[in-house]
Amino acid sequence: MIYRRTATGASIVLVLASLIVLAVAAVGAVMLINMFTGGEQTQRAADVGNLGLARSALVGINYNLPLKGAQEQFNGIADPSTNGINLRNINRVMAQSFLVSLNAKQMADDGADNGATSDAKQVADAAQLVANGLTAQLSSAGQLSQFFNALAAQDPTGELTGKGTLSATGTPSFSYMERGDVSNISITAKQMPDYDPSTGQSSMWNNNNGSWTASAPGPGGSSGNFFFGYKDGITPSQNDSTFPNTYFLPLHPMAQAHLVSSSDFAANSNPSAGSNSFNWQKPVPNAISLSGQAVSAVDSKTSNWTAFAIVEPLDQVFQASIPHGFIRLENGPPSAASGAAAGSKDVFVYVMNDPQFYPTSKGKALPYFIGVNDTNDTVKYLQDIVDANKAGKKPDCSALSVGVQVTSKDTIGLGGVDQANCGAIDGFGPVVGGAPTPIDNTDSQSGLDDPGSVANQDMKNAGYGTGDPRGLDARPPIEAAYNIPPAQATGSNGASVHVANIVNLSMLSQRATGADATFTTSQSGVATLPGGRSSLASPNFMVTTDSGARLQFDPTPGAPTYPIYKAMVQRIYEIYPNWDGNLSALLGQNYVPMGGQAFIYYSANAKGMVLKAASDAVADAPWLKDFMGQAPDGKTPPHPTAITQTGPLDDKIYDVSGDWGFPHPYDDESPMCIATWFAWTPSSGYNNLLGVVNMGAVNTNCCPGVTQTQNVNINYSASGDTVTIPTDCQCENTGGCKHSGPC
Repeated sequence: MIYRRTATGASIVLVLASLIVLAVAAVGAVMLINMFTGGEQTQRAADVGNLGLARSALVGINYNLPLKGAQEQFNGIADPSTNGINLRNINRVMAQSFLVSLNAKQMADDGADNGATSDAKQVADAAQLVANGLTAQLSSAGQLSQFFNALAAQDPTGELTGKGTLSATGTPSFSYMERGDVSNISITAKQMPDYDPSTGQSSMWNNNNGSWTASAPGPGGSSGNFFFGYKDGITPSQNDSTFPNTYFLPLHPMAQAHLVSSSDFAANSNPSAGSNSFNWQKPVPNAISLSGQAVSAVDSKTSNWTAFAIVEPLDQVFQASIPHGFIRLENGPPSAASGAAAGSKDVFVYVMNDPQFYPTSKGKALPYFIGVNDTNDTVKYLQDIVDANKAGKKPDCSALSVGVQVTSKDTIGLGGVDQANCGAIDGFGPVVGGAPTPIDNTDSQSGLDDPGSVANQDMKNAGYGTGDPRGLDARPPIEAAYNIPPAQATGSNGASVHVANIVNLSMLSQRATGADATFTTSQSGVATLPGGRSSLASPNFMVTTDSGARLQFDPTPGAPTYPIYKAMVQRIYEIYPNWDGNLSALLGQNYVPMGGQAFIYYSANAKGMVLKAASDAVADAPWLKDFMGQAPDGKTPPHPTAITQTGPLDDKIYDVSGDWGFPHPYDDESPMCIATWFAWTPSSGYNNLLGVVNMGAVNTNCCPGVTQTQNVNINYSASGDTVTIPTDCQCENTGGCKHSGPC
């Protein structure tokens, strides 16, 4: 049998063969398409992981500042949500260090460097330690891997085994990109240490700003001068290598994190190589890459995928500042509060006014007094005591006032004579014409002005005039009646007393010991003076309207206090750049307590600058307690920066007729002149201290027109500051000095 191949059969074979080939090709095409699609998805997952990593690293990786040590001074910068330093605020650390260097440079140029240059270097070193700590945290793969995996998992790839995700592997790599672009921190001319608020100008800004910053838009359409990032030459002076360069990270305002090419990333991975190289030895990176590992679902092979991303700040921009910076105000040496004894019945009334009777016991004078105003018939009253003693009866000594205890049974004050001592009284004063004679305190021949008078000798023998902590002589009746060590800067019932009161006390006590008044330069602080007073019913000191001084510094160029005004305004702009510049309003918030301290600082609770006394300041800002005792690193001025309020004081304040029922208890023979002085000591900002204002007051009776142009010296000591008035000043009143004072 012969078989023949037909056309139909051949066609069937060809069709079947073609179908087989097409099927194989289709399977291969599907496999190839899946392979390419899976790779694209895997790369996209790597891109998403690294981009998310860059975004999260901005605030998610933090270096926590040590609680103590040099880095603690940056605690005002720490992110409030994390209490750490991260990529978003690391430039603030650098800016604080830069401000300290600027201040130290200006202080050195002014000849006021007293450790500021050295302190600025320590702050720069501390800032670098913070930067190193942040870089170390970034280099730790654990936290970065978590960020990478969390974002990569949101873009799953079906061709990968397991959960279909890309997992971070290895350690991160870094790069330093956009060199010379701006950072996310700005600075203004107001923060320059030579800024003059009257002109709004700064030579330091004009000479250097172009090498430090460039103008760039910020949030809300605003613009500012932002520091360059990864750039050499950001120093207080281009011609001075004393201070190290300050480096910032390029974090362009309003920019978002974005992917970059592998070639650009690699070209900028070495700071000292490539275009726009810079010399930051241990820089903080601004670009990150982390590889992801994938396992294929097709052939179980492992592959690595990498992407590269740069960190940007979005709208998170800042102004250079020292957020926990502060200015300390010191008002004289500290003094303990003290109250008055015996209420309105004080021996002061009887001793310091005239005339008085001075009883004796068996021919010896006793320090008991009675004033003629105390009874309508003083002579009869005293005679009744003597007569009662002679008759063996109990005398009435209730109107006698005790200035010193004759025996331990006596009680200071009115009516304090022990009955046995009262019974020993057998005479009183010189007898003239058969009647007792009062002692006249103002009679230089026979009264308390006479060193040889019986009263003064008895006071001397009783132990007065042996010295006290302020170098003032005895004030026997005051010391006894008030039961306090004289003369404190606080008065009756803790009310504050101006230095003029100390002068009064000095005069009275010296007259009480029979000496002419010799005024000293003891300083007890400054307080706001009342505009006058009415007569006092009891011997309270002249108290102030406040418990200290309410300060005002004249903003007029050429005014005595303008240098302090200028310095304080500029330093406050370093603390809070958005301050309104109203120093008068700030100083008017509170007073500076006598013998105490007050602080100017930014209050987070008040959301602005405040002036508070020490205890209130610490309660409001607990961080202050770690820095408030910092010594300034600038030189203290040898002469007061300003002397104000010189000239005679209002006699209505000091010499009021009718005090305690007596005519003129103070009776000062010459004008009473007080000079209030102020001194500004700059500080660089090391440990957040930006300056100290010292203040005090001193008697200038013999030099009422004293000014800072004369040879007035400040003597600083741990116990307080004193002012030495020139010895060659001439009295301006025609009568000359009636008391031996500084001249």
